[in-house]
Amino acid sequence: MGSALYRNILREYGRVNQPKLIRDAAVKRNVLQTLESATRGLNRLDAVTKPLDGNTVKELLAKLQAPPLDKIADLKNLQHVVLGLEELAGPNDPEDRTFADQLRTSISRRVETGVSWRPGSMPLVRHGPYTA
Repeated sequence: MGSALYRNILREYGRVNQPKLIRDAAVKRNVLQTLESATRGLNRLDAVTKPLDGNTVKELLAKLQAPPLDKIADLKNLQHVVLGLEELAGPNDPEDRTFADQLRTSISRRVETGVSWRPGSMPLVRHGPYTA
């Protein structure tokens, strides 16, 4: 987890700059749960981007109008990027094509038809090994 995302979670959910300054057990639990959620989101992000080269990831992020991966500083942007990349990837059918091929095809179709991803355009429930 990047330091910007970590600091943002501490500030937003713990109202502190250092974890040792959190005194309330309920607030500590909330910060811990949020950090765990962010970790799951980062794992999902890694699973989506792992089979892709750096240039493809940059193109996808530009398509989503999202910040570079190392500049994600809050959960809202993390969720936007993860769900957007998963949506662009579409269903993963390894028998027919590789994940990267599916992703390129899906993006090409969207570019050709002028369809772009926008917040709220996909279901909240996602299937896969990681949940956020």
